[in-house]
Amino acid sequence: MKNIKIIAAIFLTAILITTSNAQNLATITAESGSRAADQANCWGFGAFSPNTTTPITGSYSYYGNAATSLSLGACWLQAPWCKFPNSGNITLKAKCNSTTGTIRRLVFSYYTYDASKAYGQGSLVRFDSVTYGTGYPSAIPTTLQNISIALPSAIINNSNVYGILISAVGTGGTARWILDDVNIPATYWADPSNACKPLALIVDADSDGVQDSDDAYPNDATRAYNNYYPSSSTYGTLMFEDLWPSTGDYDFNDLVLGYRYNRVTNADNKVVEIKATYITKAVGATMHNGFGLQLNGVTSAKVTSVTGAKSNGVNWLTLSGNGTESGQTYANITVFDDALRIMPNQGGSCINTYSENPFVTPDTTNLTISLTTASGQALSISDIVFNPYLIISQTRNKEVHLANFAPTDKASSEYFGTVQDNTTSASSSYKSKVNNLPWALDVPSSIPYMKEKVDFITGYLNFANWAVSNGTSNTDWYLNNTGNRDNSKLY
Repeated sequence: MKNIKIIAAIFLTAILITTSNAQNLATITAESGSRAADQANCWGFGAFSPNTTTPITGSYSYYGNAATSLSLGACWLQAPWCKFPNSGNITLKAKCNSTTGTIRRLVFSYYTYDASKAYGQGSLVRFDSVTYGTGYPSAIPTTLQNISIALPSAIINNSNVYGILISAVGTGGTARWILDDVNIPATYWADPSNACKPLALIVDADSDGVQDSDDAYPNDATRAYNNYYPSSSTYGTLMFEDLWPSTGDYDFNDLVLGYRYNRVTNADNKVVEIKATYITKAVGATMHNGFGLQLNGVTSAKVTSVTGAKSNGVNWLTLSGNGTESGQTYANITVFDDALRIMPNQGGSCINTYSENPFVTPDTTNLTISLTTASGQALSISDIVFNPYLIISQTRNKEVHLANFAPTDKASSEYFGTVQDNTTSASSSYKSKVNNLPWALDVPSSIPYMKEKVDFITGYLNFANWAVSNGTSNTDWYLNNTGNRDNSKLY
């Protein structure tokens, strides 16, 4: 087999490129009259050249050397890398230039692809042959033989590429094989512009159309991609003030959460599930506050299940069969109903807001929201809008949302416009009458929070400027840049 590997050096290790140039069928007719021209189309040859002597069809056919060996590498013709999506037959026309000889045989084999091999050629698997000559039903033919060989089932309907090898061999005498009009029912998968490397080698174990190297879930056809926010290795920060509609002490540490979202999508880029991780870092409150999440614009019916939420049978929470809160137009998930239950106080007042009090290990909640992918119901990433909120002191109709985020159907409007709140509509909500100050903050990075009863504005020195400007000024107020923080005020 040494000669085959040398001649087939055009079949190098594959790289991944687009498949837009893929052609149907791998065919060769010899009518170019040039072996170099056919090699440029990614065919390989061992002791075969185009010749005008007694052609089978047209002006040229491929002539082999005298067949004096049964070795598959003695005289051969190799097709480009192909994929075989359907069953079918390899067809070709063949004859010999004389009857001088003992045996003349055409052997059909395929190569698997092996990235570890120098030329990508893995195992050579022989799957069929036809034989003429002494001791066989048919004599060595000098007249046209129409050969038809069925493709082996092993190479059909999978995502791999294969190379077909046709060996024209024999023993005794000087009779040469003449081949013409070779037709392989496959999808041509070689790139002539790139040294005849395979156009693409897509290993797709779950057959979802996404190659394993790009598939975060290579063995799950319902999932393909992770889409993290803020990123796969960082967390954002949510901070709440629970004395709304009063500004209270405005220390924004009544509930402090780290968060990360992963919107898992399938091969069609539709969201299959949402994985949310919430790390409860601090509870600077004496009230038993809950924490919820609304998916704005996503009806509850589009959620198939919710797992990981931490509720304890409180009488103000009723769940539907899919785990969402009942009586809501949009999908609402109560992540936990009582922050003080999931993160119990270990001594002293408040949790992780007084440095002199015992530190409590943060609690992690891993939430999974599974979504429908039914036709016409599946959601894109842009359809997912997270609306986190605080439920104040087990009072279900008293919610605190991010500024300009709508309350849920359960919220009461009786608090809007009272005390310091200046809510006028769902799109102009949860901001104070003075300076547009919010009661909830969402920062796309992990930042320190305030010590207990220390005004947020004294720790984050440019926060007020940002709030007054409706978010157009000092947009980096939360970063640890010069002039942004007074670290002595931070926990």
